[in-house]
Amino acid sequence: GMGLVYGVGNLGKFIGPAGLALIAGSSNYVKPQATVDALVPGFAYFAAWYLLGALAFWLIAVETRGRTIDEREAMLRAAQAKVAADRDELARVIALETGKPIREAAGEMGAVIAKFDLTIADARRYLAVERTAENPHPGWVRRIARGPAGVVGPFNFPIHLAHGAIVAHLAAGNTVSFKPSPQAANAAARYAAGMSAALPPGVFNLVQGGGEEGRAV
Repeated sequence: GMGLVYGVGNLGKFIGPAGLALIAGSSNYVKPQATVDALVPGFAYFAAWYLLGALAFWLIAVETRGRTIDEREAMLRAAQAKVAADRDELARVIALETGKPIREAAGEMGAVIAKFDLTIADARRYLAVERTAENPHPGWVRRIARGPAGVVGPFNFPIHLAHGAIVAHLAAGNTVSFKPSPQAANAAARYAAGMSAALPPGVFNLVQGGGEEGRAV
């Protein structure tokens, strides 16, 4: 998006003088000699190009829009609260579906809740906007989302192992489609219900099924 805007700006270096020459009635398209009568239409011409550039920036430079780290953290904190409130029932369902001891399932849920904190801390460190150092012109480095992400979860730690990738993608601004193991479909559905309730529609999606659905994701 930004590259196209810069390209339009460079194109304006040629279109601007040529258009002014036509307005002034000059045959010199590189350095037109504008008359007093051409000043008002000339300024109107340049104003129109500035408006066009602003419109291109607004419509095309989508990477400058989007949620801030603070907004993403707030949503992840809300998701964390939803999952934490349901941790005991999630552990019980994991134990029933996978056959692991309830103590181990409870430990998995503890790791799931703690992963929110670790991921948010990493996002604060690695995704923050940075101003470039030793640069003669003002400049900033902004990390942008890559787009939709697919996460396929295993059966042995059906929530925890997938959750690490899910939260990382959400912190980076990506939407997620989570395809869990069919051997833990109920635990995944309960987890997904809490996550989806705290996030905007379409940001977190659950895809149930087997191998065919996993390959599609």
